[in-house]
Amino acid sequence: MKTIQEYIATKQEIFAQGALFTHLRKRLPLHQTMGFAPYGAFWVMTFQDILRLNEILTKDPKLKEFAYHHMQEDSGHESWFMQDLSVMFDAEQLTIDWLYGPDCSDIRDASYTIMAEMIKAESDQLRTVVLLTLESTSQIFSKEITSYIYDMGYGEKLKYFSKTHCDAENEHAMYEEEGEQLLHTIKFTPQEKEKAIALVDYIYAIFHSMFDSVVKKIETHNSLKFLPNIDTDSAKTKVA
Repeated sequence: MKTIQEYIATKQEIFAQGALFTHLRKRLPLHQTMGFAPYGAFWVMTFQDILRLNEILTKDPKLKEFAYHHMQEDSGHESWFMQDLSVMFDAEQLTIDWLYGPDCSDIRDASYTIMAEMIKAESDQLRTVVLLTLESTSQIFSKEITSYIYDMGYGEKLKYFSKTHCDAENEHAMYEEEGEQLLHTIKFTPQEKEKAIALVDYIYAIFHSMFDSVVKKIETHNSLKFLPNIDTDSAKTKVA
């Protein structure tokens, strides 16, 4: 598994140069940057089900415990997300019809596809590869969005898009010593290793596509409006 983790790290570095993160680094005002956030709602909710099903489907006792702890550690993050949306956006526009309408179809398609990979994985080991890959994308997102939010002066107003979530991502058991030791005991045959690498590539391709899609939505000026309790004109930018 160590080889696979190293491969995930290389994909993570490439992912960090993607369109969404490039957009965040421009440090444009909140209303020009965070328009992508509501489109992520379906994925954030689906991710909770992915973690739940991963724990249910995993049979190996140690990996099942690993999956359970990860599920527990991520529990409630979707509530942080919804709280942040209610702070930034007109919640009346965030309807079920909108979530399941054409505007969010690409996000739903990506979410379903990733869910399918977790469900149809041939082994607990490959299912763990899915989990590690998803975690690696989340780490980059949390790091970049937290940096943007704090630089723009909104760190105390938000939770999912702030240091609270970023710290939680960095504290997952899989990155602690005991978790690392467990992961390093996982051995792959050459054929299994090939499948694992292909799986990492596939999931990252889905995320590149998903994030490129939300950047296009920002650029086309979606109609979701910021609420007045986030003052996009008066926040002080910390960037020199």
